[in-house]
Amino acid sequence: MRRLALLVLPVLIAACGDSVSVEQPSEAMAPTIKVGEEVTFDQAAFSDQPPRKGDVVLFSLPRSALGGGCAVPQRSRQACPAPAKGKSDARSVFRIVAGPGDRVAFRRGRAVVDGEPEKAGSIQVTDPGCERCDLPVTVTLPKGHFFLAGDNRSVAADSREFGPVPKSFLEGRLSE
Repeated sequence: MRRLALLVLPVLIAACGDSVSVEQPSEAMAPTIKVGEEVTFDQAAFSDQPPRKGDVVLFSLPRSALGGGCAVPQRSRQACPAPAKGKSDARSVFRIVAGPGDRVAFRRGRAVVDGEPEKAGSIQVTDPGCERCDLPVTVTLPKGHFFLAGDNRSVAADSREFGPVPKSFLEGRLSE
């Protein structure tokens, strides 16, 4: 049985002004963030600039992420198409792969956004049989929502599982 990593951050390590530091508890963002690595997020980042593709973000998980997945019916070989209602108290860290109005699918672990495959960059697929890495049926993101994915696509339980995330759930951008 394959283990999926739903990067739930139960403890904030330190908060100072407009930044917060968290410790990475899983392999979901490897190799970008290693297990046990402490990283800092700028919580004021989105007051100056809107979230954009490629940002690694700290966010509140939708309730459906803790309750077992997609809150709406989805087609075969399609990522979760719609956001769940309600924010949980749990936080997670993933990369924005698509934004409002974008059409997203996945092929061999790479997001295909509006027909363009994302650059391989730090994406890894450690399980060649990863079924969730090939989701060719597109999802169109609603206004004000972002599609988030872990860099380790084989193990991350991300928007493919729980759907797009509203901008209001985004809490900060990874500090450089």
